Amino acid sequence: MFDTKMQRYGDDSEKITSLVYVVLAMWKLPFGLFGNSSIVKIIMDADKALENLGEKVDYNRDALSASSIFVGLVIVQLLRLFSIWLILKNLNINIPAARVYQAVFSDTLALIVTSFYCYFLSVLRNRYRYANKVLAEINSQKAWEYKIFVRGRMPTNMHKAENLQDRLISEKIKSCAKIYGMFYKVVVGVNDVFGFILLMTTLVSLIYVILYLFYFLEATSAGLFHDLPKYIDFCIYVFWQAAYGIAIVFLIVLFCEGVMREARQTSYILHEIMSSDFSPTVTSEAMQLSLQLLHQRPTFTAHGLYKFNYALFEQAARSVSTYLVILLQFVTDANM
Repeated sequence: MFDTKMQRYGDDSEKITSLVYVVLAMWKLPFGLFGNSSIVKIIMDADKALENLGEKVDYNRDALSASSIFVGLVIVQLLRLFSIWLILKNLNINIPAARVYQAVFSDTLALIVTSFYCYFLSVLRNRYRYANKVLAEINSQKAWEYKIFVRGRMPTNMHKAENLQDRLISEKIKSCAKIYGMFYKVVVGVNDVFGFILLMTTLVSLIYVILYLFYFLEATSAGLFHDLPKYIDFCIYVFWQAAYGIAIVFLIVLFCEGVMREARQTSYILHEIMSSDFSPTVTSEAMQLSLQLLHQRPTFTAHGLYKFNYALFEQAARSVSTYLVILLQFVTDANM
């Protein structure tokens, strides 16, 4: 389609990164991800604790989230493969074996890892919502503890009734603290299980983005746009190759931010409870939970090297721009 001045170095780098990633993913998926049940056990314990607080967990919603994530990614992958096949067929170019290997193995494995990771984050985000709902009901005084009615005449000792109510509310907040502690264990477990494979997934994706953006810049500067049909096919091909890597990183960051955003809502609710007209007992429990959350902030990382948040896009953009400039300088120096 276009004879790049990098010659075989670009193809060799793709082959090496694809091979390393496939070997790692083929080992990690069956033994590291599917064979690890510790995270699932903690989530099940948290579900039981939530049900004890009166919140029924909707497992159908979790199944729908998993199906939606996987089906969406599969549709994108199929559209990408179909577009690339159509372009190469239109140009009468045989599909290289390396491209078939990359599309079938490395890209599909990256798809599976990403969908599996996003599913866990989706489940965790829903659990945070259930727990936040319990605290929100306490804050708005809609919890069942506030709906205790006494038939007949009012109790002679209202102070004891209020103390009983405050004790029940305090126990409920204390139970929420245990649940949030379980959530933090899930975050730590997810980072341990997925950390290294996500590091490799994002690095391989960024390598593909850098290479294909470089091919695009090189082809444009070489005047490939004079052959407009070929240039359009080339741009579509490069777009799918680069956009696929960007989409994987974007999905990972998006779901991580979703969990962290829901976790931040807990602090807002607790601060409203502490600043409202609640008893000192309830306020003290809310303050203890707030301190706990201060030390247990959910943070998702790539094996501890960098965090998955929106700031990662800025860092990735700087890195991609830097390496593009370096590659373009090498090509320019080679022509001089």
